Amino acid sequence: IIFSASFHFCATEMWKMLFRGDSGVKNASKEGRPFVLLVIQQDAYNWSNILKRDLPSLLAQELGQSSAAHLPSDEPPNQELALLSRLEVVQTGWDDIEVGPCANHAREPRMRCCVTVRKQWIDGLPVQNGPSGSMRVKTIFPDFVLIRNVVSSPEKDHKPKLLGLLYGNVPSMNPLLSIFLLENRPMMHSMLNRLVDSQQISYMDAVKRGDPSAENRKPMPLIPQYFFPSTQGFFYGDTFPAVVKYGNAHAGVGKILIKDHHQMEDARSLLVCTTEGHCLAEPFIEGACDLRIQKIGPHIRVLKRQTCTGAWKTQTQTCVLENLETYPERYAQWVKDASRLLCFGTSSFSTTGLAEMPGEMMHSTGLGELDLCALDVIVEEKTGKEYVLELNDTSFGLGHQSEEDNLLLAKLLVSRMIGSVEEY
Repeated sequence: IIFSASFHFCATEMWKMLFRGDSGVKNASKEGRPFVLLVIQQDAYNWSNILKRDLPSLLAQELGQSSAAHLPSDEPPNQELALLSRLEVVQTGWDDIEVGPCANHAREPRMRCCVTVRKQWIDGLPVQNGPSGSMRVKTIFPDFVLIRNVVSSPEKDHKPKLLGLLYGNVPSMNPLLSIFLLENRPMMHSMLNRLVDSQQISYMDAVKRGDPSAENRKPMPLIPQYFFPSTQGFFYGDTFPAVVKYGNAHAGVGKILIKDHHQMEDARSLLVCTTEGHCLAEPFIEGACDLRIQKIGPHIRVLKRQTCTGAWKTQTQTCVLENLETYPERYAQWVKDASRLLCFGTSSFSTTGLAEMPGEMMHSTGLGELDLCALDVIVEEKTGKEYVLELNDTSFGLGHQSEEDNLLLAKLLVSRMIGSVEEY
């Protein structure tokens, strides 16, 4: 009943805004109303503290001020602190929100998408913000959104909610379109395939010219892979053992190890029982270790993961995680190129010149560079060969340096929020 009443209020306010000729809520960038940040992250993080306590302290130190003066009462000295002084953080999970109504003819662009929040989360716990320890339903019109949890899982599909935010043109980090596309595993791999094709063209051109830097332009080593959109034409022609990945699940879910062609026939028969109706198959690589190459803005971090149990799904078992202080330059180049997947058109393209284009320019021109992404790489035990397995969008997990990385993320997030205000 409470949720229905809140949804009715949200719809009523939307219709008032549309038909009475004004926005109903003052413009955040001009009149000083709270700037509402919607954070989709249900696990153990507190984004209100990160953005309103830890980050202002860091910014104050950078400005040479006392770290105790987190949010000055007078006019803040820069844009970052000015935004943080009126920031309202609403942290929740996909299960606890409803998106809509969304309207494309709202007079105020920031009022195009209504979100009803049934429950807020901080540090992995629900917030009891109502009377007698209850949970108060909250209706917001988000000015910006940060998505740090996966959109879909085998249990629930929240893509319609993501589409609502996308329809309402809610600014985000990364672009919501990239999150929608990379959520689909075959789509993600198709873009990686296209990137490697372009790298191959660039590499061959460099070899023909006798360019001494050609060795550094070798294409990213994608793992050999097959895509089966249905049981028709399901024929795996590579080596065994193999791994079959059903649908779009992450974190080891929906993956099975196949020893021979007899088991592959069983895997084929299971395809008709899946929701998505498609799967991927690739040779099983006996790995010495996994690598996670993460990018947060211009900052690159490489994490090395080794299993302690011997299980073939290393991401689901106990493991040792090591932060590599030094790593080959190719790792940074791989993730930088991958972050520009959406910068390319639909025809043949070349990566020539992209490395010289500033990230800020690519972002501001709407070309779609990813602020947050991470490549997963496996290193073969016998040969030492590296194979890129997949690209993760904004929901990738952080390692032992999560506190440092969250501050880097927060600082970049504030910059993007300021940019979104300036666009209106």
